[in-house]
Parts: sequence; structure tokens; C-alpha cells
Amino acid sequence: MWAQIERGIAVMLLGAIVLLVLLAAILRTAGYPIIWSVDIAQLLFAWLSVIAANQALRQGSHARLDILMNRLRLINRLRLTLALNLISMSCMLVVAVFGFQLVGINPARTLGSTVIPYAWVTAALPAGAVLMLVTLLQQSVRVFHCLRKPGDTLQNPPAFLASVLTPDTHHSDKLAKESLS
Repeated sequence: MWAQIERGIAVMLLGAIVLLVLLAAILRTAGYPIIWSVDIAQLLFAWLSVIAANQALRQGSHARLDILMNRLRLINRLRLTLALNLISMSCMLVVAVFGFQLVGINPARTLGSTVIPYAWVTAALPAGAVLMLVTLLQQSVRVFHCLRKPGDTLQNPPAFLASVLTPDTHHSDKLAKESLS
């Protein structure tokens, strides 16, 4: 359910950015520029970026290096995925901690030509890190479960594990025969 809410927010933010930039361009051409449009578009884009990054993480769509992953046996791919998730969680924790500090550094600063506190822009960073930290934790639990009971995951893999379980789509039947031990 949260994934649909998050996706809805991302779609609304993208739509708002497009409409705002379009309206600003039309009004600027007509001689009535909106001086705050770029500032608001940047604020919305900061939030869209972190929400979309979490969506991509949830779906397993982030860029990754397949050259090593494709050479590993399934059990080792799962172990490597778990290890990389733990490293990523550590990084997201650092980003969240320092991001929250960044939000409080300059409370009087405003967003360009608006009266909106700049903290709304910087808050996107720790908020996104916390979202991704939660997503990575959920995924790590599922990978750990897969390592303990691999048959369940092979039958119906979650989206983020699909690329790990079938790194080479041309040899998907090879996966069924591959031994986990």
C-alpha cells in the first residue's frame, strides 16, 4: 500500500513540476513572469528525486554491476545482495544523520524569491535516506529469508530480487537447475 501512495506522490510532484514550468513559460512569453516558479520547481524536484530513488530501489531498478553478479552461484548472489544492502543501509544512516543536521544549520535562509524556508529543500535528503533505509531493511529481511528457505523465493520472487535471481534472461531455465548448496 505504501508503494502506491509513494508512487502517487511522485506522479503528483512530476505533474506539478511540468505544469508549473509550462505555466511559467507561457506567462513569461505573455510578459507576466512568475519569479518564484524556478525555486518551487527545484523544491518539488528535490522531493521527487528522493521519492523516485526509493521507488527504483524498491523495484530493483538502480544501476548495478552485473559482471560479477552473473558469475556467482545463486546462493552467493543472495549473500552478496545481503552484504551490499548492509553497506547501503550504513550509508543511508550516515546520510540521514548528517542530513538532519543540515536541515537545522541555517533556519533563516529562504528559498530564493519566496518566504519558504530552505530547510524544506534540505529535508528531502534525510527523508529520502530514511525511506531508502526502511526499504533496504525490508529487502534484507526478505533476502535473509530467501537464504534460509530458498524454495519460497524461487517460486514467487519479489521485484527487487528478480534481477538477482535471473541475471541472464536468456538462461532462465538454468536457474531452475542451479543448486543452492
